Amino acid sequence: MSNDRSSSRLRAPPRAVFHRLLKTCTTIHSGTEALVYNTDRATLLRLWPDLLGEDATDHTEYVIKKPNRHEDFLSERLALELCNKRSSNHIVLLVGSFENEEGGYLILLRAIADLETLWGHGHPVAPSLSLRSQEAAEKWFEDQMFGLAEALTNVHCHLGTAENPVFGIHGDIKASNVLFYKALDNTMPGTLKLADFGASQFFDSLATASATCFSAGNGSYTAPESALEQPQSQAVDVWSLGCLMLECIVWSVEGPDGRLHFAQSRRHQSHPYGLSLTADYFFRMEPAINDTSQSKPFVTEVNPAVTERINLLKDCAHAPAKRVALLSLIQKRMLMVNPRERITSAGASEELRFILYGEYNQ
Repeated sequence: MSNDRSSSRLRAPPRAVFHRLLKTCTTIHSGTEALVYNTDRATLLRLWPDLLGEDATDHTEYVIKKPNRHEDFLSERLALELCNKRSSNHIVLLVGSFENEEGGYLILLRAIADLETLWGHGHPVAPSLSLRSQEAAEKWFEDQMFGLAEALTNVHCHLGTAENPVFGIHGDIKASNVLFYKALDNTMPGTLKLADFGASQFFDSLATASATCFSAGNGSYTAPESALEQPQSQAVDVWSLGCLMLECIVWSVEGPDGRLHFAQSRRHQSHPYGLSLTADYFFRMEPAINDTSQSKPFVTEVNPAVTERINLLKDCAHAPAKRVALLSLIQKRMLMVNPRERITSAGASEELRFILYGEYNQ
């Protein structure tokens, strides 16, 4: 499907017609953030005959996503319109969008699953991925991690023009916001794509994007500065991507049980402002003991369970050199408590290019 259309904004169908359409759709997700309906090519073409490109087939499935907050719809639409101009294969494609009196709607290709779901299905050498060996599983994930890093670099640096630069922050990178799409020709396992840009922010200067306050919601992948409600920057995405990459390595080597044990080992209790918080962050939040109701939270180190797991993966007798290099990049350049010490997404992408393919971008 072509993604070079100058505009994906559509005329809203009549309300009665649209409601009849929704009755033919299956609700596949109903949560606090969005409603998502499944639909097909024929249904969309009845409303917008010129919407779909030549490579759309009768078997192509789509979703209609309605963010519950209109500001999330506006953020996600803007993000995808900007990102799709860069033709990134690792960012979801916005097929179309429209607004009516009930809110905003996004039309997207339907994914097979999100990464969180994919991780939960059996051994890494999974039939659904057409991966027949441990080496194939690791190679596929390595390629996908590089692709996601490149996609994040586009979000951070490459959305505007020299005259009108745009600097973005995704703000919510986590496994459930990375979607898996099967390859149309079945010649490869498929592709992971960055999705759910409802928390994204965009700025016209890097300085503004480097010291902003916004509500990020990464769960386990929350960056230290986000948990402490400090000014945030694009570095929050680099931290989250480092967490994602590490979990990919754990999963590809140890399977779902290994990833579950890793999450359990990270869990610890802290008492910010005298409250009791149990979380599996990749950093350790203090104070660990509730001494006073005025206890202000702080972060001093990466979660010891993270350091221990990285070292175990490095020290494995048959650990490939690429895996060790990837783990070093994550540990020494991405999962840094001080955001100023983290590598940029562009730097991480270049390091990944060299580690995985032995070359630097010219």
